[in-house]
Amino acid sequence: MTEPAPAVGVACLLFRQGKLLLGRRPKPPQQNSWQCPGGFLHFNETPQQAGERILRQRLGLDLTLENCGFYTNNLFTFESQHTLSLYLSADCQQQNITHPDWQWFDIKQLPRPLFLPLEILLNQHHDEIHRLIRKA
Repeated sequence: MTEPAPAVGVACLLFRQGKLLLGRRPKPPQQNSWQCPGGFLHFNETPQQAGERILRQRLGLDLTLENCGFYTNNLFTFESQHTLSLYLSADCQQQNITHPDWQWFDIKQLPRPLFLPLEILLNQHHDEIHRLIRKA
């Protein structure tokens, strides 16, 4: 029997004035946990194209994303789901995001619970994330 391959997700780290944009997950796995805007990579799509598509569709944003080189290997044991998340980032100083499902949070006071991939990312790359925010 062949094991299913992990799905590849793209997450967008959007920063503004030392804050990170997060929204609650509307569906499993980990429904109601806090996540970055993201979704799955489509066939024949680069991670940047996927991230920019996701931001247009979900938030009406037209941003150019940068590959920040981070990834997480996510095993959702209770849901029998395995994903690999690739992370992109953008400085949103000039963006007025007023979508009701998304909020800006100080990186030092993030809400809980966090979506597993974001939790893993922050544990693995804490210092690098803080440098990205300071640079934004």
